[in-house]
Amino acid sequence: MKIPARDKWVHFITGIPMGIILQLLAMYYFSLAAATTAVLVFFMVALISYGFELISLVTKKGKYDLYDAVASTAGATLGIVFILILQYYKR
Repeated sequence: MKIPARDKWVHFITGIPMGIILQLLAMYYFSLAAATTAVLVFFMVALISYGFELISLVTKKGKYDLYDAVASTAGATLGIVFILILQYYKR
Protein backbone atom coordinates (compact mmCIF):
# COMPACT_ATOMS: atom_id res chain seq x y z
CA MET A 1 0.00 0.00 0.00
CA LYS A 2 1.42 3.37 -0.99
CA ILE A 3 1.28 6.08 1.62
CA PRO A 4 0.19 9.37 0.02
CA ALA A 5 2.56 12.28 0.45
CA ARG A 6 5.06 10.24 2.49
CA ASP A 7 7.77 12.61 1.33
CA LYS A 8 5.97 15.55 2.90
CA TRP A 9 5.82 13.75 6.25
CA VAL A 10 9.56 13.16 6.08
CA HIS A 11 10.13 16.89 5.51
CA PHE A 12 7.69 17.75 8.31
CA ILE A 13 9.38 15.42 10.80
CA THR A 14 12.84 16.69 9.80
CA GLY A 15 11.69 20.27 10.28
CA ILE A 16 10.79 19.72 13.93
CA PRO A 17 14.37 19.29 15.22
CA MET A 18 15.53 22.09 12.93
CA GLY A 19 13.04 24.45 14.58
CA ILE A 20 13.96 23.27 18.07
CA ILE A 21 17.71 23.61 17.53
CA LEU A 22 17.54 26.98 15.80
CA GLN A 23 15.15 28.36 18.44
CA LEU A 24 17.44 27.24 21.25
CA LEU A 25 20.49 28.71 19.51
CA ALA A 26 18.70 32.00 18.85
CA MET A 27 17.55 32.26 22.45
CA TYR A 28 21.08 31.54 23.68
CA TYR A 29 22.98 33.90 21.38
CA PHE A 30 20.53 36.81 21.04
CA SER A 31 19.15 38.75 23.96
CA LEU A 32 15.77 39.39 22.36
CA ALA A 33 12.24 38.63 23.45
CA ALA A 34 11.08 35.06 22.89
CA ALA A 35 8.48 36.12 20.33
CA THR A 36 11.09 38.08 18.37
CA THR A 37 13.47 35.14 18.22
CA ALA A 38 10.59 32.88 17.19
CA VAL A 39 9.77 35.14 14.23
CA LEU A 40 13.43 35.35 13.23
CA VAL A 41 13.84 31.59 13.46
CA PHE A 42 10.67 31.05 11.44
CA PHE A 43 12.02 33.18 8.60
CA MET A 44 15.43 31.54 8.88
CA VAL A 45 13.85 28.09 8.59
CA ALA A 46 11.76 29.18 5.62
CA LEU A 47 14.88 30.49 3.88
CA ILE A 48 16.87 27.33 4.61
CA SER A 49 14.05 25.04 3.47
CA TYR A 50 13.40 26.94 0.28
CA GLY A 51 17.14 27.28 -0.31
CA PHE A 52 17.52 23.52 -0.33
CA GLU A 53 14.71 23.26 -2.85
CA LEU A 54 16.34 25.91 -5.06
CA ILE A 55 19.63 24.02 -4.91
CA SER A 56 17.75 20.91 -6.06
CA LEU A 57 16.28 22.89 -8.95
CA VAL A 58 19.56 24.46 -10.06
CA THR A 59 21.81 21.40 -9.70
CA LYS A 60 19.17 18.97 -11.01
CA LYS A 61 20.11 16.64 -8.14
CA GLY A 62 16.91 15.82 -6.37
CA LYS A 63 13.38 16.91 -7.08
CA TYR A 64 12.28 20.52 -6.70
CA ASP A 65 9.01 20.73 -4.82
CA LEU A 66 7.83 23.91 -3.13
CA TYR A 67 5.57 21.93 -0.81
CA ASP A 68 8.60 20.15 0.63
CA ALA A 69 9.80 23.54 1.87
CA VAL A 70 6.32 24.28 3.22
CA ALA A 71 6.27 20.94 5.06
CA SER A 72 9.72 21.57 6.57
CA THR A 73 8.68 25.04 7.67
CA ALA A 74 5.47 23.69 9.21
CA GLY A 75 7.43 21.08 11.16
CA ALA A 76 9.91 23.70 12.33
CA THR A 77 7.01 25.86 13.49
CA LEU A 78 5.86 23.00 15.68
CA GLY A 79 9.38 22.73 17.11
CA ILE A 80 9.53 26.47 17.77
CA VAL A 81 6.16 26.42 19.54
CA PHE A 82 7.30 23.45 21.62
CA ILE A 83 10.33 25.40 22.88
CA LEU A 84 8.23 28.50 23.55
CA ILE A 85 5.80 26.43 25.64
CA LEU A 86 8.67 24.91 27.60
CA GLN A 87 10.15 28.34 28.17
CA TYR A 88 6.77 29.66 29.36
CA TYR A 89 6.37 26.89 31.93
CA LYS A 90 9.99 27.17 33.03
CA ARG A 91 9.31 30.59 34.56
